Amino acid sequence: MTINYPFQFDDYPTIFEDPNVDNLNDLLRIRLSERPIRKISIIFDRVIFGDNVVYYRIENILLYFLTIILTSLFTLKITKDKAFALMTIFLFGLHPTHMENILIITHRKELFLYIFSILAFLFHADKKKILSLLFFFLALLSKEVAIILPLLFYLYDRIFQREINKKLYCIYGGIFVAGILTVTLFSKFTGFYIPSPFNIEEYFKINRMLRGSNYLDIVKIQPILFAKYLKNLFLPFNLNVDYYIPVNERVGLLWITGFLVLAGYFVFLYFSRRNKILFFGLLFFAISYLPLSNFVPVLNLFADRYLFFPSFALILIFYSLYELLKKNSILFYAISFIFLIISLSYMPVFKSEISLWSYVVSKNPKSVVGQNNLGLYYLKAGDIKSAEEHLIKAIENDSLYVNAYINLGTLYAQRRDFHNSLKYLERAKDVEPDNVKALYNLGLTYMHLGMSGKAQEIMREIIRISPESSLAYNNLGASCFEQGMMNENAIKFLYGGMCYALVPFFIENTFENYLTAKEYFEKGLYIDPSYMKLKQNVERINQKLRGE
Repeated sequence: MTINYPFQFDDYPTIFEDPNVDNLNDLLRIRLSERPIRKISIIFDRVIFGDNVVYYRIENILLYFLTIILTSLFTLKITKDKAFALMTIFLFGLHPTHMENILIITHRKELFLYIFSILAFLFHADKKKILSLLFFFLALLSKEVAIILPLLFYLYDRIFQREINKKLYCIYGGIFVAGILTVTLFSKFTGFYIPSPFNIEEYFKINRMLRGSNYLDIVKIQPILFAKYLKNLFLPFNLNVDYYIPVNERVGLLWITGFLVLAGYFVFLYFSRRNKILFFGLLFFAISYLPLSNFVPVLNLFADRYLFFPSFALILIFYSLYELLKKNSILFYAISFIFLIISLSYMPVFKSEISLWSYVVSKNPKSVVGQNNLGLYYLKAGDIKSAEEHLIKAIENDSLYVNAYINLGTLYAQRRDFHNSLKYLERAKDVEPDNVKALYNLGLTYMHLGMSGKAQEIMREIIRISPESSLAYNNLGASCFEQGMMNENAIKFLYGGMCYALVPFFIENTFENYLTAKEYFEKGLYIDPSYMKLKQNVERINQKLRGE
């Protein structure tokens, strides 16, 4: 049963590695870039359900059922055809590209985006401005790509010859300008990553799909991206959660094919102007493609989950074919059945980590994420040889993918090979100097190698980057405490060798180390009073200072 499938892919960093989703107070710390509606739902899930995946999945399924109902209602609103609106339950509900949005919990942001966008559209169609604006804002809080909705509203009004409410579109224009200014001028507070036009190469360094590329490459691959999204919408087979897109390679035939598809699409769009529903459907897809195009850079080049909102265009295009076939529904139920078969064959891919990532790398051996996550799975399972093989492949595919270096560092640390661990963790630090996870593991490796000074330097760096890291304070205190213990042993050695002259120096250093350790432990405990290890370390250091 899919309801028992484990958490997958982006679920771990979003649900379990984010320190700000564990209690209701975290609601006050949500930033705009975190897709607030999704994060609010995750916080409530964490508080109510903990880590019981079944309830998270039930929530995703219920949200998906709501998208199906809204699709049927919106189709009825546009087509006035009850039979076809009923048919969309199957055409939309069984579409294979939607599986990723249901089966990966954190991708519910696409479900929220769709729900609030279609509600905004329905109320706009009924001229209920306040409710339409309300759901437009909720759509924006689900995912910022909802900013295109007013343009779709306008096209809907023009194509179906509705009255244009100029005041309403002035409001939407103001919201658009305010949104752009907020995101660009206050990105430090909203959390959005905005690449500087004067340092655009930094964006291409961060984006794992665009390493070694430039903005011109984004323009050049548009025919390929557009054609691939169209293919997955109309012919949804050979799907994957991580695709390889040849950005800066010579792909003449692929590009020509994509260009012909793109050109053919817009030629077809031009000649379909008299068919209002078809024309609107084709424009709906073209406009909703814009946020996926990377003209405004995002950190993922291509993903099936992004097709969820644009996939409504498929329904409108199918309706035009339905009319052309004199409303014969056999073909569309056959298409629905094919969608069902593909979806049922795709679902088991998400059954476990090993099934998902084995499938990903079988379809796309160049998948950096796939190789890394498969290596991480084998590492957790204790199969060190397989883990090492896949993690090294991840680095061969992308020499700047920091997670693979961190995981290799962890692998060698488990084997007590701290010198190799140090090599990969230092490389991770070179790639991302402010990566807290890389720094933390590097600090631990320094400690294992007896390099306390280096370890303390790294922990202080973590505190600079993340001042609320109680873990860093604990490890910094532990490093100072360890130095104090080493000094104590040195004093005993000096006494045994009757070298009394150096004893006062070591005594002074010992107390200084212990006092510094106490200071760090207490700072960490102030940040997180429930941290049991810190409580134990404070008591331990107090005992030392009391001479017990």
